[in-house]
Amino acid sequence: MIQCQVRQWLARRRLRELKIEARSVGHLQKLNKGLENKIISLQQKLDFMTAENGRLWIISAEADKMRAEMANLDTERCLLLAAKAEAENLAAKLKLLEASRKEEASKNDKLENELQNLKDELKIEHEETATKLNALNIELSNLRVRYNDLTKQKKLVDAELLKERNRCLASEQEISQMREQLLANANLLASPALSRTGSVRINQRNLNQPLLITGPNGKIITVGGDNNEINEVVLILKQQHIISVLRSKVEQSSRENDRLKSIIDANMLIESLDKRTAMRTFEAQRLQELELAYTKLKEEMERLVEEKIRNGSEAMNFRSLVEKILEENDRRREEAIELRAILAGRFERRAQASSLSRPDSDQWSGVYSDDSLFSDMDDEISLERHCRQLKLHVQTLTQTIVERNAEIERLENRLNEVTFSRVSESFMQVRLI
Repeated sequence: MIQCQVRQWLARRRLRELKIEARSVGHLQKLNKGLENKIISLQQKLDFMTAENGRLWIISAEADKMRAEMANLDTERCLLLAAKAEAENLAAKLKLLEASRKEEASKNDKLENELQNLKDELKIEHEETATKLNALNIELSNLRVRYNDLTKQKKLVDAELLKERNRCLASEQEISQMREQLLANANLLASPALSRTGSVRINQRNLNQPLLITGPNGKIITVGGDNNEINEVVLILKQQHIISVLRSKVEQSSRENDRLKSIIDANMLIESLDKRTAMRTFEAQRLQELELAYTKLKEEMERLVEEKIRNGSEAMNFRSLVEKILEENDRRREEAIELRAILAGRFERRAQASSLSRPDSDQWSGVYSDDSLFSDMDDEISLERHCRQLKLHVQTLTQTIVERNAEIERLENRLNEVTFSRVSESFMQVRLI
């Protein structure tokens, strides 16, 4: 009962607190509504002032631009007055400049025609080198496929070797079992139960004619006329024949295992040596080539800078540079043809080697020596290196063509500007006159 009263009192107290809290929250909500309306009005006013401020800033910027334009116009007025004074002196030179302009235009047309021809030739050569590079990439992919096939064949040989080892172990177990059975039969024949003394059947065996049997090793075995003894001897002879056959099989399988082991060891050794030597030689050659290319480019840039400083950009000999690029491209093309011939010869040698029968271990080591494998790997690496060099050369040619086009456009713009300025000056002179 006391607990019920206490709980009732606590509930009433909690209810009063909730009512007070509800009244205070409602009052705050009313205040917040007024503040929100005030804030919205202030925000709208602020947006309006911001837009007005931006408009004023734009007007002030336009006024500054107009002031700057007025200053420029004043300076241009002074320049035009000076040009008016110089127009009389330039009138006599105008005809000479017109004649020189026509000559320069004709020369420019000739140069443009020559440049267009050079562009066409470079484009054709670029396409030819691209097709050759694609063919070389296809050949390299074929070589990689061939290498994958050889690795698969190697795995098959390893599996066959494992099977031969298991078969050899099974044969050895059978031989041991047959040897134990043979010893048991020999002990059985040497036992007193089958001896000729101390037996009731002595006279009967002496009456029978003895039988001579030649064993598998050339030994002569004397056997009496009993059928049981003859059957036992025949069983022993059969077991010896089986043992000899199994021994021959074991020897053959061991020879085959030794041959396969030698082939696998030779392949592993060749692969490891090829990878190490090929990577070292390739890195050394690549480093040397990069150093030579860097020195060559550095010397070319120094020569161009000196020529530009000495004679100006108009007197630079672009034609000689284009001719050098064409000669370099021809040399690279000849190298690519030689590499393709080497690759074709290698494919023919591989096809002939694959068409022949599989040799023994000695013949294999004799035919496919380490030198031939190293030379094949070196040929492959040199071929890849030349392919990369050709790609780099094509990229440099493309970049050179783009630079030449930009230079030609710049010269054309400059020529047009000079022509327009001279024509405008003559027009102003005629107008003043």
